Amino acid sequence: MSDWFGIYSIDLSINAGLDLEMPGTNKWRILDLMNRSIGSRKLTVRTVKERARKVVELAKRILDGDGVERTVESAEDTALMRKVAAESIVLLKNTNGLLPLNPNKIKTIAIVGGNAKAVVLSGGGSAALKPSYFVSPYDGVTAALPQGVEVLYSEGASTYMEMPTLDYELFTLSGERGWTGTWYAHQDDESMSALNTPYSTRLVDETRIFISTSAPKGITRRWTMRLEGELKPRERDCLFEFGLTVAGRAKLFVDGQLVIDNWTRQRRGQSFFSTGSMEEKGRVALKAGIKHHILVEFCNVRAPADNDEDEMVMDSNPGVRLGGREDGRGGGDREEG
Repeated sequence: MSDWFGIYSIDLSINAGLDLEMPGTNKWRILDLMNRSIGSRKLTVRTVKERARKVVELAKRILDGDGVERTVESAEDTALMRKVAAESIVLLKNTNGLLPLNPNKIKTIAIVGGNAKAVVLSGGGSAALKPSYFVSPYDGVTAALPQGVEVLYSEGASTYMEMPTLDYELFTLSGERGWTGTWYAHQDDESMSALNTPYSTRLVDETRIFISTSAPKGITRRWTMRLEGELKPRERDCLFEFGLTVAGRAKLFVDGQLVIDNWTRQRRGQSFFSTGSMEEKGRVALKAGIKHHILVEFCNVRAPADNDEDEMVMDSNPGVRLGGREDGRGGGDREEG
């Protein structure tokens, strides 16, 4: 198996025994180029069949049941995973036996660091996993405290390169976690005008989306996608900073107002395997206790940029990432546990 976009030839990789071109949307091993390689005797039919046979053998070996991807969850598995996670924590020093803290003797406790509230469970890319449930350190600590304990929280120094994703902050209009993705075909393959009738609609449960794996079959080469949901109500009035990154082009609207334009012009970045834009940011004043409407309008044609006016169609790797956080520049927060 190759690394993502790690193939730069047809015959060399196949003759060397490489079975699978990743990430699955072939750029080299397409029918026309394969036929040309066989016709020019750079490849033999026998070698191609050997590579294909290995892929079929792999698929048969890992096929589970009906082949539909799903999460298998049990109370026993959950208990075991929690036990393993807890036992992996190593206490390097415990001066004067300070730990464990006695909740009944605590009057005030300070929690510092953005990761106390963030969903940080696994690595990125292929190492990213979706949990069946999640309890943040902040929620776990505050839930263990008796009533009347004063909780002080401060984000401290920011430790992220991009705004944290909003996977657990967005809900559909019907209340499901995630947001609704609606695809619209364009008038034709070369048109930038989307049709009014939806082509396909489905639930999207994350805000960092590689759309190449989920775009509906048969849609026009150029298409538009609208991602719509509601931001979980804030506990207090605050400024909220959003970040929008795309491999394509996109706009962010909050309560109908344009907040980020990553559509008209862009700054090229390293996101989405170096095909995407840099993160563009915008801030919005949010009211406590109110659900705020979020809409991202996305098109799989990237926008022009300085020194690069190419408005390339993202055939194989379109994507969009929405992140955000409460602006913590106002200092720490006080809460009653």
